[in-house]
Amino acid sequence: EGIPFEIRIDPERSAARLALKAALASRLDVGIGIGTDRTVAVQHSKLDEETPLFTGGGDSADLDLTALGVNAARLVKGLPFKDIT
Repeated sequence: EGIPFEIRIDPERSAARLALKAALASRLDVGIGIGTDRTVAVQHSKLDEETPLFTGGGDSADLDLTALGVNAARLVKGLPFKDIT
């Protein structure tokens, strides 16, 4: 999708909190967090920490991680989301 990104390591364990930290640190206001339990969250800086835009993963093989990343980029671009299931 052509959106710049940066990868950071953080001792936080929660995907939702990592995603919020990333969104708040990003000039694009969007962040993705991967928790120690392999849960993934996509967050916008203006959303509440407890309600990330997308969450999933963990031990579930049903989540399409590529679609989740594409949707994070689409959030930045203001485009409609793709189905992530």
